[in-house]
Amino acid sequence: MSADKGHSAAYVDRAALGVTLIVTAVLLFSIQDGIAKYLSMVYAPLLIAWMRFLVQVLMLTVLYGPKLKLDLVRTRVPGWQFLRVICMVGANLTFLVGLRYIPLGEATAIFFLSPIFVLLLSRWLLSERITALQVISIVMSLVGVLMIVRPGTALFTPAALLPLCSAFFIAGYQMLTRKVMATDHAAASMFLVSLGACLLLTLALPFFWTMLPLVVWVIVFVQGIFALVGHLLMANAYRFASAAVLAPFTYFQIVFSAIVGFLAFSHVPNWWAGVGIGLVTAGGLMFVARLRHQ
Repeated sequence: MSADKGHSAAYVDRAALGVTLIVTAVLLFSIQDGIAKYLSMVYAPLLIAWMRFLVQVLMLTVLYGPKLKLDLVRTRVPGWQFLRVICMVGANLTFLVGLRYIPLGEATAIFFLSPIFVLLLSRWLLSERITALQVISIVMSLVGVLMIVRPGTALFTPAALLPLCSAFFIAGYQMLTRKVMATDHAAASMFLVSLGACLLLTLALPFFWTMLPLVVWVIVFVQGIFALVGHLLMANAYRFASAAVLAPFTYFQIVFSAIVGFLAFSHVPNWWAGVGIGLVTAGGLMFVARLRHQ
């Protein structure tokens, strides 16, 4: 009996550590999205995205280069990796441009439709069955998005579709990541997508280049640190707890983003947006609940 209690206590402790890591990670993501919104309102989003990827390349080189050496740029599936680059660039640019016009909390809530898109892509590409509960979660999330953007209001503009496009791109990125993780090193996959995105955006850089003050580079560097540390914390969280345990806590990012939006931009979601954010979150949690049942 005591052995069972000890095992149970150890499991709870590990799960609690995993939850702490995942919540800290999404908090860092929310802060770095707030920084991105501020910068994208002043500078070209393409320039901000390029700087972010450049910082990530430098950090990953320092972090993993000495250990992995040339393995850091080796891949057995270059075609899939290139498609990951396209999806990552598309997700970043659409989200950054969208942040110019959409409040941070609302944009983040729309972005969290990505698990729904993963489900729909799985049904289309992999012929996976969709359950009735998952259909309900999809409908709830879509109704929530409609309540956030509210057709007929000032917020319902083409820009409102950008976080939606970003969610679709990130869903494609996640599905492609599943494929490449079977053959490529995780650090190499992270480095290759950052390097590829940086090089791809460099091609368009002459059309958007602006001399930036040193303080902006410092801000972007800090943003890069938040993003990288967040990804590392998230990766380590799954060492201590299962995805079924941790997935619901990723939705704290919507709450954190709303708080950052209030503190940094004095934006408070109105009643409609608040209910819409709640529906998107509830729909996502229903989706997660189904996965946990499976």
